Amino acid sequence: AVAAMKCNSIRVANIHMEEQNIGDHHGWHHDGDSAQNRQGMLGIDKFFSSQVAYMLQKLDSSVDPEGGTMLDNSIVMYGKEMSNAGSNSIFGHVNDNSEVVLFGGLGGKIKTGQVIEYTNGRSLNQLLMSLMLAYGVQPTDWEINGAPGYGQYNAGMISDFKVVVDKRNPLPGFFKA
Repeated sequence: AVAAMKCNSIRVANIHMEEQNIGDHHGWHHDGDSAQNRQGMLGIDKFFSSQVAYMLQKLDSSVDPEGGTMLDNSIVMYGKEMSNAGSNSIFGHVNDNSEVVLFGGLGGKIKTGQVIEYTNGRSLNQLLMSLMLAYGVQPTDWEINGAPGYGQYNAGMISDFKVVVDKRNPLPGFFKA
């Protein structure tokens, strides 16, 4: 992906990593209470993290024609599709407390070096809205039939779809002042 970005043939990449041939990551999430399953998940997570680190090093060592490095002018979002659920979860899949890390500076648009907690009615959707706003995409471009917000906000769904405090504005403190 970095090589394609360097020659300007792509500007967006979505890299999906799976655990094929290195364990049952999905199955282990359904029983995360077992020490053996937690150890297996940790090994897979370390492998995935090493792959992301490799890509970040490539971006950071690549000069961007607009100044700085490609990492300075990009954003890399790294996270898992599910948090560690364990057997205490009804479905074995939840998004509560699912960690997401952003790397890069998005050309100086965002405030870096901070931790934002998704509590008090904030969901991952508000982070996604913040990123779209950073790229100049306006709410009218993602809203469906004029309904505010991005994604599902069905209170009957699992706890990741909470009532969101603000469905049109970025996370507080996300952008540089």
